[in-house]
Amino acid sequence: MLNPVLMASFTGDAQLMLAGDWWRSFTPILVQPSGWGQLIFNLVGLGLVGTAMERRVSRGGWVAIYLLGGVGSIAVLSALQPHYRDGGSSNAVAALIGVLSVLLVLKPPPDRRDWVAQLYSVFFATYLTALLLGGVWWSIILGDISVVALFAARRAFAPRLVARLVLGIVLGCALLQAAWQDGHGIGLLIGMMVSLALVKVRAVIKRP
Repeated sequence: MLNPVLMASFTGDAQLMLAGDWWRSFTPILVQPSGWGQLIFNLVGLGLVGTAMERRVSRGGWVAIYLLGGVGSIAVLSALQPHYRDGGSSNAVAALIGVLSVLLVLKPPPDRRDWVAQLYSVFFATYLTALLLGGVWWSIILGDISVVALFAARRAFAPRLVARLVLGIVLGCALLQAAWQDGHGIGLLIGMMVSLALVKVRAVIKRP
């Protein structure tokens, strides 16, 4: 953000990537062109969701999920949108959210340490979907409502049911975002698909 030349060189650009800037296939996840708000939002998600994921997958599996979400989203968006220009690590964080949402349902029930990650996951999915479809005010309102609703659900239901609710919200938002060709939805879906493969590869998933 302090070096405009470097930012311009690393930001995603489908046309320049096809013209020879091959590094743009992965460098967009290293920069945050929308400013400090984007950086803080993504770092918080990386800290909360990433930490929860570290307790469940190996280091190599964690890195692979992160890169698949980020680089995979760039590839899909570049193919769907010839004029694609963007950057940020949120699509990679979305992949972590997608995997975690599935694993918390399929594997042993979440514990208290996972609760904050679930809150962020629901806010992430709801806020960005509302921002895409309705604008800033709807994103703020619905994002906050989703957090309050999840608090109420946690008091009323068992952790396993809450995990299923979180998965349903994240999946629904992912499908809506992907239908609008938004990278966050693509990242979430990539993560969910990867999670099903991880369940088969038991060496990648840590024992509880």
